[in-house]
Amino acid sequence: MAEYIAFDSNVEVRGILVEAFFLAEGDSIRPILQELGVTRIDPYGWYPHQWVLDLFREVAQREGGSMNLVHIGAAIPKQAEFPPHVDNIEAALNLLDAMYHLHHRGGEAGDYQVSRVASHHLAVTCHTPYPSDYDYGLIYAMTKRFRPRRSGFVVRRDDDAPSRITGGDTCLFHVTWE
Repeated sequence: MAEYIAFDSNVEVRGILVEAFFLAEGDSIRPILQELGVTRIDPYGWYPHQWVLDLFREVAQREGGSMNLVHIGAAIPKQAEFPPHVDNIEAALNLLDAMYHLHHRGGEAGDYQVSRVASHHLAVTCHTPYPSDYDYGLIYAMTKRFRPRRSGFVVRRDDDAPSRITGGDTCLFHVTWE
């Protein structure tokens, strides 16, 4: 599956996720929403997954491409509340899948899988229809938020692995830190 194509037409997305667009993009997103016939997002409402993916595509095409998608992905962890026991990168990234399913319902929405490669190296497989740049921003912001103090880190997409960018079903990211 390529980016921006829902796996299942029955899947819906919680409105609070759509609100992340406003946090990341501010008023520049309003004209796009108005063209799509939306004047207000209900944070507790549910929206068709394909509609949300179409919104992502419009933002990417109109608002400067991949950097905006990275910015939107990075906005999600900034507003999210995490349980007190989540105090490190591995614990945070292992919550990705549960958080994803909390905000998606009604069918096959995809998933996130995290595996430990080494003590300071995780592999995150993103099997979702969201743009790869959005997932990068999401993973980057979570890593930054939960890294050890003053620790350097790197998040990179594995360009040698299959990718949604090239029509694959997944994107693989490597997260390393000191």
